[in-house]
Amino acid sequence: MSFFTDKELKSSKNITILFITAYIIFILGIMLILSQLEIISIFERFILLLFILVFTIPIYFYTWTYIHGIYTKRIVNTHIQNHETKELVKMLLNKDDHQTVISINALRANGDYDNGNLNGIRILHRCNVSTLNMNSFKLNNAKFNNTVFIQTQLSQTSFKNVVMRICQLDEAIAVEADFSDAYIIQCSLVGINWSRANIKNGSITESNLTNAILNQANLSGVNLQNTGLRHASLIGTTFTEGTQLPDSTEENPIFWTHDTDMTKYTDPNHPNFWEPDYSKTLWELNILRQNQLVTETRRAKVAPRQKD
Repeated sequence: MSFFTDKELKSSKNITILFITAYIIFILGIMLILSQLEIISIFERFILLLFILVFTIPIYFYTWTYIHGIYTKRIVNTHIQNHETKELVKMLLNKDDHQTVISINALRANGDYDNGNLNGIRILHRCNVSTLNMNSFKLNNAKFNNTVFIQTQLSQTSFKNVVMRICQLDEAIAVEADFSDAYIIQCSLVGINWSRANIKNGSITESNLTNAILNQANLSGVNLQNTGLRHASLIGTTFTEGTQLPDSTEENPIFWTHDTDMTKYTDPNHPNFWEPDYSKTLWELNILRQNQLVTETRRAKVAPRQKD
């Protein structure tokens, strides 16, 4: 079985054909020019053409070898990196929280693999990836339970169709991230920067978006049922008639219209200000547990080792 894919072999073949075609056109052009030179004989034209061939063929061959070599090297490096990434993904799937952090750091450290493709991965329960740089990662269809993303760099990361339960994304930087069709429930999103993010047709329920930045974000068709938006910034945010408002219920869904005053949910001084009563839900208890997890993790990192 070939090391290269059919697409890669075809691209390599196309590079070769391009160089051969360019050289043939070059020689035909030289021959056309020589045919116009009536001051020299046919024999002299032939000698001159032979002289040009002797000098240009090595140059063309060297140029082709150099460019083709660069292309081949990139393919080989990509295959090697993909193999290394698969091994790291196995670590993410099978190891404990500490090993998970090491694995993601390794992916981030690989300069040519910032666009780590981790589609479908299931991060372990109670995993802490706070403050890591996961910009431009692909995490489509992933499932996260009790995962901590506090201050994590998630800009342009793809979270299409993910499931997030009881996760913390406080102050995460998710500019231009893609959360379309995501299912987010009972999550803390305090201060998250979702500027220009795509959350189309997603669901963010029983969650806390206090101080969140949603400027120019796409919330078309998003379900915001029982989600708090206190002090959230909604400058240029896109809503549609399919966007379900925070004070909706299963029995009485309320949808956004052009007459909807969103300051009712963002401004505590609004006469009809509305936000969820978290004390009547499990949300607050879950976040307290999550905070306890973060505290325990930090203590474990600074705790001195016991001497034998």
